Amino acid sequence: MPSEGKGLAEWGQFQRAPLSSFTLVESTGLVKAGKLLRKVFPSKARASLAEVDPWLNDNDHAVISAGRQLDTPAIVAALSTILPAMGLGKTFPRTVLLVGHASHSSNNPQASALQCGACGGHGGHLHVLLLSEWLQQANVRSGLAAAGLPIPPDTVFLPSLHLTHSDELHVLQSPVLTAPQRQRAQELRPLLDQVEAAARARRAGKDGVPAGMNDAELLARLRQKGHHWAETRPEWGLANNAFFIAAPRARTAALDLHGRAFLHEYVWRQDPDARRLTGILAGPLMVAHWINMQYFGSVVDTKRFGSGNKLLHNVVGGRIGVFEGNSGDLRIGLSRQSVHDGQHWRHQPLRLAVCLDAPAALIALALSQQPEVARLIGNGWLHLYRIAEGGVEQWHDGEWHVAAL
Repeated sequence: MPSEGKGLAEWGQFQRAPLSSFTLVESTGLVKAGKLLRKVFPSKARASLAEVDPWLNDNDHAVISAGRQLDTPAIVAALSTILPAMGLGKTFPRTVLLVGHASHSSNNPQASALQCGACGGHGGHLHVLLLSEWLQQANVRSGLAAAGLPIPPDTVFLPSLHLTHSDELHVLQSPVLTAPQRQRAQELRPLLDQVEAAARARRAGKDGVPAGMNDAELLARLRQKGHHWAETRPEWGLANNAFFIAAPRARTAALDLHGRAFLHEYVWRQDPDARRLTGILAGPLMVAHWINMQYFGSVVDTKRFGSGNKLLHNVVGGRIGVFEGNSGDLRIGLSRQSVHDGQHWRHQPLRLAVCLDAPAALIALALSQQPEVARLIGNGWLHLYRIAEGGVEQWHDGEWHVAAL
């Protein structure tokens, strides 16, 4: 195996060598003919994890092993923060679906822009697998019970993955699940099928998908977009994001947010010292801000903050970056095809609006512990709102004002 791995590495170096553009094509070009012909007719099958995130799959064992090496007190300490941040802790249902997300696109040097930002531009399947494994352990549950987070014995945590290019939800195989727990995952399948179909139905008639298709046809078309080597817009990712809302889901459940909001469960009455709110500002909010700024810059100044035309991209050094053409500076940001459909901009460049369901004093306490977030708000890079008793208020010029909505 070591010699085989070395041989593959050397072959990869040869493929990326400067002179290989001539020698490799002339000497082995015909060998690729069959593969190229197969790619002309993209698959209608579900993308495998290896296709979704090849680099991360090469390191699956190392990542999972690192998580398993943590001792029980460290795992309990981490989960004591993670579970309340997810809106869990007081009560638990019999089945908790832990959902990561990932995308699949072929021949796409910007594929990481369609993956999970909080996972470093990779798929989220390892995180939910590790989290599920932790939460099934008896010693971890005992530690959580001692910390005031008792989990009922019949509660099962199922790791799953949302494939965003085709709106598929798949429960992942986990070695720690017992046969009855796997059976519960099977019983959940009809509900997941309904959720998938409802999500795909919203995409019919737009995004390059014809109207009038049934769900099977929609699924096949969306899978093909992900597999097709010449598809420049396999999905729109987080284009047109505009809001970050930290509040009980009941606040927004009846609203059609048009896929423009980052939602985070938060109940301020369970957070008297603003510890959870401080964590939300430091973590999820900052990730949402980075994503928002990436799209913002790629639209308002495409020359300096975008990466130009994807059709002209040449990959540099395998993973370093891209040129637009065969020379020049490395291009940053998103390609034009990620924010423009050929006729209209698909992203409205707005600075992120942050809406918190919390008293003013609690927000002030959290911001005092996150001066960088406070600075972003003070300088206008984030717009801050809060849900007050009399309506919605906006933070402006150091004071709260009734927002004009």
